[in-house]
Amino acid sequence: MDQKHSRVPHLGSQGSFQKALHQGITGVLVHGVGVTLYRTLETVPKGPDLTIFCIMAEVEKFVSKHGHFPEEIYVQADGGSENANKYVLASLEYIISQRWAKKILFSRLPAGHTHEDIDACFGVIWKWFRSNPCETLDAYKANISKAFENRRIHATVFDVLVVPDYQSFFKDFIDKKLSRYAKEGNTQHQWCFSAVPKSPYFPLGCKTQYRAFCSNKVIEFHVKDRLNCISTIGSLTGLEPMKTLVHWYPLATASRPVDGFYILNQLPNLRMELSPHGIPLKVYPRSVNAGVKDGITETLTEIRNKYPINSDILRTWNDWYERTAAHLDSRNQQTAVDGLQYATKLFLNGYRNSYRVPLAAYMVDSDMEPICQPIWLQNLVDTEAAEHDPLTSRILNEVEIESVTTQSVVSSIVPFVQEPRRLLGEAEEVVNRKDLFIMSSHTHYSPLGQVGKLTLKDLQALLHKRINLTGDPTPTTGANIKFKTVSYPTIC
Repeated sequence: MDQKHSRVPHLGSQGSFQKALHQGITGVLVHGVGVTLYRTLETVPKGPDLTIFCIMAEVEKFVSKHGHFPEEIYVQADGGSENANKYVLASLEYIISQRWAKKILFSRLPAGHTHEDIDACFGVIWKWFRSNPCETLDAYKANISKAFENRRIHATVFDVLVVPDYQSFFKDFIDKKLSRYAKEGNTQHQWCFSAVPKSPYFPLGCKTQYRAFCSNKVIEFHVKDRLNCISTIGSLTGLEPMKTLVHWYPLATASRPVDGFYILNQLPNLRMELSPHGIPLKVYPRSVNAGVKDGITETLTEIRNKYPINSDILRTWNDWYERTAAHLDSRNQQTAVDGLQYATKLFLNGYRNSYRVPLAAYMVDSDMEPICQPIWLQNLVDTEAAEHDPLTSRILNEVEIESVTTQSVVSSIVPFVQEPRRLLGEAEEVVNRKDLFIMSSHTHYSPLGQVGKLTLKDLQALLHKRINLTGDPTPTTGANIKFKTVSYPTIC
């Protein structure tokens, strides 16, 4: 949540601050339990480290409450880069490899989606702060709890001042060739991580699979010229619907007779430096970016100019600054603050939980057996990724063109891949028949109504025009072509 109403001091309708302190609010909604709002300041930027921390912290909360790890975890996340990246995927595979869960289904929302469940919680906060000012960080935190008092959901605010550097932790152990999975047509919206017996095919005991969408069948709309569309809706709108069959990948091959692959080559090495609490770190803290202190100082300067020197609000801010930000480096020094040094100073200044690594007590290296030994581990077998019920709507049955998703993510195990979609053989005949008609008649029928307005150059351009399978023009080669050579592309 990055709107203006997540800045402090917040005066509501009574005024505003030009240099208000920005807060990041990362919401995690656990159905049937409640919502946790992880509040960060400028010392913790939005990114993979914070996302992984939130996921690990939620698993840790489950263990603390129930006394055991969950067997299955279902994660739905926004499609932002802080969630859709190799580090988050590696962390989910890490959870399975440590035997903290038997299966994780990770679903990414598509680009341009409207709202998700957590947005309703953010809406509660937004409405509350429209009319309720709060002038300190503690007041903002208390107001969030008040905003949910009359709601049927329990809300908790958790402050995060330092996070583990998960990117550095996983970086050297992620498949170097992993690519083509998070952007545009190559986007894979669902990943399944399953616990399987350790083997040469799955050395860490985790099988990873992906698919383009969260359903077995979807309809995709392709932008085309209306004259080149086959369907009625396409000819009217220029949006050609295509029924797409969605499969899990990668598939078994002759050289690798099992489905699935893996992202982590081995478990990362644990760091054993002592934290401020006197226990091994296991994951080193993320450093604080240079220049963070400058933004905080600007906020404090405006606060000091606005409130009387003996004001309780000013006294609260001064105390917070001395404990939290006074020892940070300014932008002029252009150096990041070491994460452990910053966490230690926070600890000495009274922040007893200044830094922690969720589930650190259960983390082991590659050469050790997992500490967690759940009952399901005794009967562990290789299983297929869970399938959802197929869509059977009338619209699906009416769409003429069909395609299928392909094995399009690059990895060390599958270095050579296809384009993300492939037309089915059933659709090949339909498309070729339509292309035959268009290529033989389009240049005749299209200009008839305006032939008197066309120049010789226009007529020559029409004569040379070719189209591809999407209905878009394709360039022709050759300097002195006088007659159009019709060729029909092969659909793979």
